[in-house]
Amino acid sequence: MSEENTGIVERIGEKAGAQAEAILSTARRVAEREVQSAERRTRTRQRGAMRELEAHVAVRKAQAQTEAASEAQRLKLQRRHERAEEVLGDALDVLRLSPRDGDYLSLLARLAAEAVESLGGGRIEILVSPSDREVLDAEGRFDRLAAEAAGPDGVQLTLSDETIETAGGLVARTADGRVSFHNTFEEIARRLHDGLREMITQELFQVET
Repeated sequence: MSEENTGIVERIGEKAGAQAEAILSTARRVAEREVQSAERRTRTRQRGAMRELEAHVAVRKAQAQTEAASEAQRLKLQRRHERAEEVLGDALDVLRLSPRDGDYLSLLARLAAEAVESLGGGRIEILVSPSDREVLDAEGRFDRLAAEAAGPDGVQLTLSDETIETAGGLVARTADGRVSFHNTFEEIARRLHDGLREMITQELFQVET
C-alpha cells in the first residue's frame, strides 16, 4: 500500500472512531435520560400508590371508628333497656308482695270495672291469684267489689273457683268462657311497656332515649 493510501486509511479510521465515539456518547445520554425518566415514573407511581394506600387506610379507619361508635351506642342502649326490664321485673315483685289492704281492694274494683266495660256486661267471672282469692272470699269483700264494679247496669259478677298465676290484678271473662279481658299487673305492664321503659330509663340515666 502506498503512503498516500495509508494516510487515507488512517484518516478514515480516525473519522470512523470519532463518529463511533459520538454515537456512543449520544447513546449514553439517551440511555441516562431514559433511566432518569423511568426513575421519575417509578417515583410518581410509588407516590400515587402511597397516596391511594393512605386514602384507603383513612377510609377504613373512619369506618372502623364509626362502627365502633355505633356498636358502643348499641351496647349502651341494650344495657339501658336491660336495666329498665330489671326494674320492671322488680316492680312486679314488689306489687306481688304488697299488702292486700283497702287500697288494693279499691284498685281491684277499678280493674274489674274496666273489664266489665270492655266485655259489655252480662254474667262475668272474675279470676285472681290464689292468695287474692282468699282475701276476696273473706268478710264479704268480693260482694262489695262486685257492687262497686258492676255499676247500675245489673251486671252479675262471680268469683271463680279457678285461680291464675299473677302478681296482682285480675282476669274477667264471660260466663261461657269465650271472651276474656286480662287486667293483671303483668298485662298492664305489657300494654304500657314502651312508655314505662322509657320513663324508667330516663329516671335511671337522666337522658332522653
